[in-house]
Amino acid sequence: MTQVRGISDQDIRRMLSVGFPSREELLESLLRELKPAWLEERLVQRNLFRAIVASPNRVVIGLQGMMRLQVCAYGFALIVSVRGESAAERQIAYDQVADMLEWAVGDVISYWAHTDAEKVVSEDPCCVLDREFSGGVFDCLTEFQRTMGGALYESAASWLFCHELARLKISQDREAGSEFLPIQPEADRMVLEWLLESSSQTEEGNCRTRDYIMKCGIMLAIIWLTVEDAFRGLREPLDNAKAYARLLGVLDEISQNDNGGEFPSILALGAVMLRIVMRQNQFQFDHSDTAILLCKPREHVARLIDRILRSERRTGP
Repeated sequence: MTQVRGISDQDIRRMLSVGFPSREELLESLLRELKPAWLEERLVQRNLFRAIVASPNRVVIGLQGMMRLQVCAYGFALIVSVRGESAAERQIAYDQVADMLEWAVGDVISYWAHTDAEKVVSEDPCCVLDREFSGGVFDCLTEFQRTMGGALYESAASWLFCHELARLKISQDREAGSEFLPIQPEADRMVLEWLLESSSQTEEGNCRTRDYIMKCGIMLAIIWLTVEDAFRGLREPLDNAKAYARLLGVLDEISQNDNGGEFPSILALGAVMLRIVMRQNQFQFDHSDTAILLCKPREHVARLIDRILRSERRTGP
């Protein structure tokens, strides 16, 4: 079995079209210009997408990271679906999310990724989970939660994937071999512009739903990073801090056009999942944390991320 395999161009185009339904011409032009080779990496646990300036250019997709992002998406969908329910019903759902996260960082996905079977990165994630991992933690999901989880996954994946394409384009324009880190914010702005333009060109009846999914997708991208950091430990704390700051900045940009007033509620839902992640890793909370969550969800999310970055955890029940 090889660690890296080729991926069909058709699979990639489907993934991109989900997140940018009204920007097909722009994406086609970008792909023709960059001419990237698509590769699937099975053995590395943390990478999701990684752009490499070369001849030809390459974009490497981490299979294990993709599957873990899917699991986070279904957990987030479960949290969204029980808002407004009783405290007891919410707690049941939160316990189910905790089980999903424990499962996601375990050995099951690693073993599956190491097998020699054919895997399609653009396949409906529900189909993959049902076929490859039937039974267990995903049986609790309703059809609505599965549908929403799939949409959240595709939104987050599209954002992260197009961010790598933007990095690739900017870096190539500045000559091959230029450093990626200084151009990260520029890549964020480029993809945000694509997202907002795509959303504005969506049919009016679907626009609000797409906007909500887009915002939740970026929140999910933040959650995915924290799951990796909280469960596996930090590799590059400084770079991670910059990554979180950038993604929160993107959410702030989107909130300026938050006509539906959904931004605070999305942040609050994201904070709930971050707290579940942290409780699984022995982080402790007090009443002040709850007060901040209720009054200032943006500050609460930033505070939780900062605690994860500082690995601030204490043993306890």
